[in-house]
Amino acid sequence: MEVLVGNIVALIASLIMVYSGIVNNRKKVIILQTIYIGLFIISDLLLDGFSGAIINTLSILRNVLAYHDKLDINSKVVISILGIITCIIYNNLGIIGMFPLISMLIFLLFMNTKDIQKFKLLIIGTSFLWGLYDLKIKLYTSFAFDIATILGALITFMINDKKGSA
Repeated sequence: MEVLVGNIVALIASLIMVYSGIVNNRKKVIILQTIYIGLFIISDLLLDGFSGAIINTLSILRNVLAYHDKLDINSKVVISILGIITCIIYNNLGIIGMFPLISMLIFLLFMNTKDIQKFKLLIIGTSFLWGLYDLKIKLYTSFAFDIATILGALITFMINDKKGSA
């Protein structure tokens, strides 16, 4: 039953995530991200994905700071340290349980890149890690959206790369 409910909640979160991708107002995107991340926390907890729930909780903190234009290097370091400590303590899935943490650390490190191609690679890499994690905890709806995100970013990356080399 938890798998079914977790996947329904994750589906709703994923649909909100897709919708946030078409919104053109930065503050509205951050609000929508916070909503869908909150739903992902619920689905992670339903399926004993503790490290995913922890990282998603820290992502809400990141979004709140970004919303108020307070996401600086110091707050990124604090978020990273909190993520490392809590994931080490509460990870119940071995190496795959560390994938959300690795994804967050990579994202925090490179999220400010202005190069769209590098940003696309960032999305592909972090979505891949989350996809493996989602598959492990049986969040199949999230996994499907992770694959769609990877494919969409990869196609856009290749189109942009062709334009750049033409």
